[in-house]
Amino acid sequence: MPNASKGVPVAETQKADTGSHEAFSIIDTPASSAGTSIIDNDSDSSTVENEGRRVIDTEGDLTLIVVSKDRETTVSFKVDSTIIRKASPKWSEIYASGSETDDSISIEEDKVDVLEMVLHIAHLQFDLIPLHITFAHLVDVAELLHRHRLTTLLHEYLRNWCRPYTSKILDSGYEMWILIAHEFGWDNIFQIVARKVYTTMYMCDGEYWVGNVHLSEENIGKRILESLIKHRCRHLKLILDACDAAIEKYSTAESQCGHKEHGGACASMVLGSLLRGLKTVGVWPKRPKLADVQTSIVSFKGDVNFIVTQSHTGLSYDCDDDWFLLMLDTAEVESKTEFVKIDHDAVSVPARLRDDEPCSWQSNALKYYEFEERDFVKDFHLEGNSDSEEEEGDEEDNGEGDNDDDEAGESEQGEDESGKYDNGEDVKHDDESDDPEAYDKSS
Repeated sequence: MPNASKGVPVAETQKADTGSHEAFSIIDTPASSAGTSIIDNDSDSSTVENEGRRVIDTEGDLTLIVVSKDRETTVSFKVDSTIIRKASPKWSEIYASGSETDDSISIEEDKVDVLEMVLHIAHLQFDLIPLHITFAHLVDVAELLHRHRLTTLLHEYLRNWCRPYTSKILDSGYEMWILIAHEFGWDNIFQIVARKVYTTMYMCDGEYWVGNVHLSEENIGKRILESLIKHRCRHLKLILDACDAAIEKYSTAESQCGHKEHGGACASMVLGSLLRGLKTVGVWPKRPKLADVQTSIVSFKGDVNFIVTQSHTGLSYDCDDDWFLLMLDTAEVESKTEFVKIDHDAVSVPARLRDDEPCSWQSNALKYYEFEERDFVKDFHLEGNSDSEEEEGDEEDNGEGDNDDDEAGESEQGEDESGKYDNGEDVKHDDESDDPEAYDKSS
């Protein structure tokens, strides 16, 4: 499977393969960074190389050794031990497990460039942080946060980084939104993406895939993968139960289409063609185990629904009675299928971040209906001002009435004609009524 390591569009995957430093592909950076990238470690690097170490804090008292999973690459960072302990509970445990004389700790991580960015954030070097990152590296960020429990540290950046991709949560190539939404505690987006993933995931050589993305414990976590498999099996069971119910129904002697002349023959032909169709799909004569179904739920349901049964007079749609048609009640199956939910007890996400979930409907409105964000604010602002302007106008009228008795009389008369007393209470004229017929008569 090509591009199996990432749930990202092909164009971004190709860009990410050009090199470990160029791969970050920063779209925009703050003006104070003068166009430098925290990932580029050449002559213009923002991180100083010192005796084989990347210096994050020149006064740092700890060396953070980052070892790749294959044990072939090692990168060291000079950091502040207090900041490292506070940045991650996991790092704090590693630090506490060593002796007081140790001036270094080791962690395992392949995403060194993303980790370097996190270290800059932890050390308050905000001018080196990109404003926007590619979706591929947004996935890298989510994976790193999952492994090192760093979600709280990056909270202030996550929403802005996710903004360009919220309208693409169901697009092909963005399936890894499931990990992003899970790690950030965004329930609505997670449920939407998870439902799409578990209904379109399929098996190949004993592994689960969705599109060109390999779903494994390594890239989405054991908890998410097990939840997807559980919901997939539950949905498949409902479809297989519907098939068994159809076979049982059409096998009884009472199953007759109601035609006096060929009722029995019609029922026999329907059952025979039904069993032949189910055998083609792989559901009969032996009911398959849920783990043996290779195709996705969408494909499997489509294959079963398109089985054509034959009656005495021809194909299924030729018969006067439709009692034998095999069409799974999709609505019933869907109603019995539970949503995938985030286990917030296992994911330590601050409530502030969970409540800051992006609105995917707003992103779609911006994308498809050519709204701009200021349109949402402008409409609200104008509505708020209209009430205040009316109030100001009423105050001016009342003020003029106090200065001139004649004008006050006219003002009071105008207020009466408009249906309001001076105290602002609504009144009805004699010709007003809630009854539409009364209104017609008066007019």
